[in-house]
Amino acid sequence: MAPEVMGRQPYDGAKADIWSSGVVLFIMVAGNPPFQQATRSDWWFNAVSQGRHDKFWQAHLRSAPNFPKEAQEFLNRIFVADPEQRATIDELWSHPWMQGPTLQSAELEEQMNQKNRIVQQAKDRELAQARAQKARAARARGTRGYNAFNKQTHRAVPPPAPPIVDMKRYTYFYSPMDADELLEKVNQVYVELGAQNITVKGEDFKIKAHMPESEARGALDVVAFVYTVPEETDMYMLDFERRSGDQIDFLKLICADIADRLQDAVVGDEANATAEDGAEGAAEEELISTDIAAETF
Repeated sequence: MAPEVMGRQPYDGAKADIWSSGVVLFIMVAGNPPFQQATRSDWWFNAVSQGRHDKFWQAHLRSAPNFPKEAQEFLNRIFVADPEQRATIDELWSHPWMQGPTLQSAELEEQMNQKNRIVQQAKDRELAQARAQKARAARARGTRGYNAFNKQTHRAVPPPAPPIVDMKRYTYFYSPMDADELLEKVNQVYVELGAQNITVKGEDFKIKAHMPESEARGALDVVAFVYTVPEETDMYMLDFERRSGDQIDFLKLICADIADRLQDAVVGDEANATAEDGAEGAAEEELISTDIAAETF
């Protein structure tokens, strides 16, 4: 919502809608929101409200380095706190970025397929690294080990595709650690981060926690699920989901806090650089427990 709406001031609906449309446009290009909320407590909003769009873009371009320059200039005309100074529809329509070339349907489809291939290749490499790590661990102990869980697998909705530009923003990880140990590790991480109301459902292979508000981010409710990887003995996928709170704060939590504490349990895109890069297509992930995909925690 536009800042004048957030501030409960009288507002012009058309001008407020232009702001909201700009937010939607930003999300479509970058994959995440430009602000948490258009209020004074938000760092990103404060930057644009002070006319410091350079600071705003300097921060966002770390995760979206390919954001088109003309699109940035276009959004600078929308992200103006004073609605009277905000661009009108006619002004926006005449902007060079709006008048630039567009893709035909076939061209658009090919570009989206190419982006999908980039994501799939990254997933394949990560799974190959996890396989290699598991194999090395098995050779070191002279056995592949075993998992005591009775795995009743059921098809699950696959996790959302990770952002294309910044592959470190995954919210899921592959792990060669046994499922019970993985749950214990997540519980330990939650405790280290000062989580509250930690709830473990071992039979369903999921663990929920409330992350209180901190100086770096707002409060969050998160759930971690442990999935099997078909045809990969003792290989698992750990997937984090946001149940409440801001998406940017959720990404901060995963990338800045949780990922670092899971380094000894999961395989990241920089780990095990000697792993085979030519892995065959990554298999569909399946849930360990019964009907967990449709269940509300």
